[in-house]
Amino acid sequence: MEFNFFGMNLELWKLHSVSDYARFFFFLTAGVLVFVVWTKRIGKRRNDAAATARVVRKLRRLCKREGVCGAAPPAVPPGTADALLVSQRGIFALRCIGWGIRVFGSIGSPQWRVEDTREKRIIPNPLAQAGAAAAALSARLAEKGLNAEVRPLTVFADPFDSPRLSLEGGASAIAYEDLKKWYHSQPELPDMDRSARNAVIQALASADSEKERRS
Repeated sequence: MEFNFFGMNLELWKLHSVSDYARFFFFLTAGVLVFVVWTKRIGKRRNDAAATARVVRKLRRLCKREGVCGAAPPAVPPGTADALLVSQRGIFALRCIGWGIRVFGSIGSPQWRVEDTREKRIIPNPLAQAGAAAAALSARLAEKGLNAEVRPLTVFADPFDSPRLSLEGGASAIAYEDLKKWYHSQPELPDMDRSARNAVIQALASADSEKERRS
């Protein structure tokens, strides 16, 4: 059996010369080093901040001219939102999780379990965090006289593998790889035209400015 690497044919089971052995082990070592560097590089992106950046980039490509996706307003207590999508398909407070390829939980449980092949972690229910943030943002819009509902969504975006979700109770959570399918499955809302979207963005921005002045 021959191993072809950059045009060099190396016989794996019948290496005839010292040169054959040297080349084989050189390329084997180089391959291991490349794999180690690659895994370390990906490992550095297994966090919520990197997941948020990936999700925002993808949603911006999906939205194009029918919406805006960016960082959420900084203060949405008691919830947590990493990004905000304001689109013709709705307004969503996004909670982005960057670690875990198996996810277990339910819509009402206070904690969820996330796993990879070697580790298990317990995290606060990310959908509850997004839901509380969505409620706070909806209240801000209501204060500005806008009857617009902000809905929660959790996105799992582990760069190592596509997360597999085992969730109960109709939890609004998806894997990063399913973002495109999810986005296009959302119905277009006729009352969320460009002027309505701009009003939402301006209302949330002005609410943050007023809060900063009061503090």
